[in-house]
Amino acid sequence: MLTNITLLADPDVRAALMRADLVAPSLDSVSGERFQRLHRPCPGVTPEGGVAGLRDFVREYPGEVWLEIFIVPGINDRDDEIQRVKGAIATINPDRVQVNTLDRPGTGPAVRPAPLPVLERIAAELGGEVAGAESTERVQPGRGR
Repeated sequence: MLTNITLLADPDVRAALMRADLVAPSLDSVSGERFQRLHRPCPGVTPEGGVAGLRDFVREYPGEVWLEIFIVPGINDRDDEIQRVKGAIATINPDRVQVNTLDRPGTGPAVRPAPLPVLERIAAELGGEVAGAESTERVQPGRGR
């Protein structure tokens, strides 16, 4: 099940996910402004609530959790944000951390893929791996494949 963390604070959502074979939640930011830019959540949804819900879910869930970190240059690739995400990962304790980026045209010109060396640096910092690295070279901002 691919999901983001926005509703994981809800025990009913976590309970519904218990039947999944594998859960791959996305934790792209843990700071307010960047979280808002990336997720555009409903009022009242916060990164703190999402991280707490994800932490609870990982403790409750009997299967594997592969945490995905979606990197968008200029939004969540700065060192201060990566350190915040790293701190959250330490409290969540997922089975795997995968760093990825856009592999198709984005929703706007500000959303573009991160270069492979950036993904590799961030993955190393977070103790994870780059997922789909071969696709990062194909996409050009503003153009399809």
